[in-house]
Amino acid sequence: MQPLRELVDMPDRFFPVKIWVRSSSKEHIFAHPHWHQEPEILFITKGTATQQINDHIFNVRKGDIIIVVNEAVHSTYTQRYEDNEIIVLQFNTEYLKSAFPASVTSALIDEFNKGIGFPNPINAQSQIGKHLASCIERIYDEYNKKEKAFELLVTSNILELMGMLVRNFERTAKKLESSYDVAKAKEMLKNTFRLIDLNYGSDLDLRRAAEASNLSVSHFSRLFKKATGMTFKNYLSFYRINQAEEMLSTARPISEIAFECGFNSIASFIRAFKQYKKCTPSAYRKKSHESKKNNYS
Repeated sequence: MQPLRELVDMPDRFFPVKIWVRSSSKEHIFAHPHWHQEPEILFITKGTATQQINDHIFNVRKGDIIIVVNEAVHSTYTQRYEDNEIIVLQFNTEYLKSAFPASVTSALIDEFNKGIGFPNPINAQSQIGKHLASCIERIYDEYNKKEKAFELLVTSNILELMGMLVRNFERTAKKLESSYDVAKAKEMLKNTFRLIDLNYGSDLDLRRAAEASNLSVSHFSRLFKKATGMTFKNYLSFYRINQAEEMLSTARPISEIAFECGFNSIASFIRAFKQYKKCTPSAYRKKSHESKKNNYS
């Protein structure tokens, strides 16, 4: 489950903006850790989800807005069989700079791209949240109706949204790593990612993971954090829990699943599962079975 670079497919290369709704009632949403050049803005309009941005993992619910700046490693996942809706907005900032070359607009976009200290998530009931939610809804409406001059109205709302974010939140001191550095780090760690894919159920430690990529432990730790946004320990736990989630849809004993996924005790499995899924494995299984029954009744 190596964080992959996603090449965002824009429907119109002359107007690189994309907005759509991800929904899930019978199948959960799970976007594996990935990154791309385009910023991404998520607006939760129904249900709940767990969001990862680099090494920050947090819960979101209806009304929350999440800002993912360009090149940040991110992932979104929801509970199985829960009704969820998320509006997803992606746009190319280089297009905006070429379309609006005025120095003030260019400076705004550069400020946005440098990385901003957003207090993710932003709730739509806050003053800034209401303004952002209104912009997102207008963008969604104009983009889908595609009436005359909709491109201008979509673009103006994106600029307004970016302007509100830059005005209200201070820029972080450190710029996000360039895509070249991130891609280079991932390439250097490809043997470690393969090791995890094939051996996540065995006793993997930091030293063994570093040796797989012929790196010292200290160098490996820095590189792994750059490539995934997570420590090796947290990434491995995150990976194992997602494997266990799939197995919980079967009738296999929870203890068997825990040990097969690399946990050395039931207690450590339950603790990790609650950290990422916000419930115990047994409660998760029960909820999934009940949802299945309701969907087929």
